[in-house]
Amino acid sequence: MRTMTGSAAGYMLGVGAEDYSYFGVFPEPEEGYEKYFLTDEEYRELFAALALPGAMEALRYLCRSREGLYAPAVVSQHTGVSLSETERALDALTKAHLLAKEEITMPEGTVSVYALRDFSGIVPLLTFARWAWQGHGMNLVGNLMREKCFEKGAAGDETA
Repeated sequence: MRTMTGSAAGYMLGVGAEDYSYFGVFPEPEEGYEKYFLTDEEYRELFAALALPGAMEALRYLCRSREGLYAPAVVSQHTGVSLSETERALDALTKAHLLAKEEITMPEGTVSVYALRDFSGIVPLLTFARWAWQGHGMNLVGNLMREKCFEKGAAGDETA
């Protein structure tokens, strides 16, 4: 069951399920949410990186592995995605700040290796993507926001 409640102070949402329950609290900062968002171009870069062939496969593989540094050939082997697509996806995910990239020196030369930057951030990102994708079955509770979420001085904001 999906639940959301909100007011001018922010909102809470969650899912109560036997197999995967979660809950989020998002108090609205005095200056509004938008100040803490990325720029539009940064969001485009993030979502474009996730949309590349091999990106989600690589991200899921690294999430399953969680720790360690992985060469593109290893990620490619475990995901079944071509090495060239894997390399492109890993570089894009690194530029989008989801992965960290290191160079290691091997007898055959320098090799790039990759690791998750923050597993704890990936889980909510993918969970809320699923929330948005499924987009149905919400049980609304409480006072729902009728004012604009992203603008200071919106209806109900007595501090403006």
